[in-house]
Amino acid sequence: MQYHLLTDFRMQYINTALVGNTPEQFLDKKLLLKYLSIEPTLNAKITLDNAPRLHTVAMVMTYLTLIIELLVLLSFSLKNFPLFQKTKDYVLQAFILALYTFIPVTGFGFILAILGIAQLEPGEKKKFGLYFLAIIVMQLASHFSILDIVSRDLSV
Repeated sequence: MQYHLLTDFRMQYINTALVGNTPEQFLDKKLLLKYLSIEPTLNAKITLDNAPRLHTVAMVMTYLTLIIELLVLLSFSLKNFPLFQKTKDYVLQAFILALYTFIPVTGFGFILAILGIAQLEPGEKKKFGLYFLAIIVMQLASHFSILDIVSRDLSV
């Protein structure tokens, strides 16, 4: 998770807002990785980890994701129990919104939302609307990030 937080463009706003790197540092790391891919025989030690809160943010995100995934697994595996029968869709929607809003992998989030819609019972229009809202939020999150806003020249 630490490597992705430092280099993955989908994590750029988490990197900027939570980890403590500036947008310039993030871009520098991306350029460094691009250079290393051009010159793979470079015999030098490169350290990407210079972010103050990198380890903490990576661990929190990892364990929160595992907990939410476990809740999704339990709610769909035990859907015959009354508690899980009522909450399974909300748990899946919370998973989609919590993960794919901050780490916009819209293709996978879209598939999960469509699968959620496909398993709805007739007459569950409210849940359909929430899945549709999740799709819209994921699309918006994939188009707007702190790095794009900060790096843009807003002068008149």
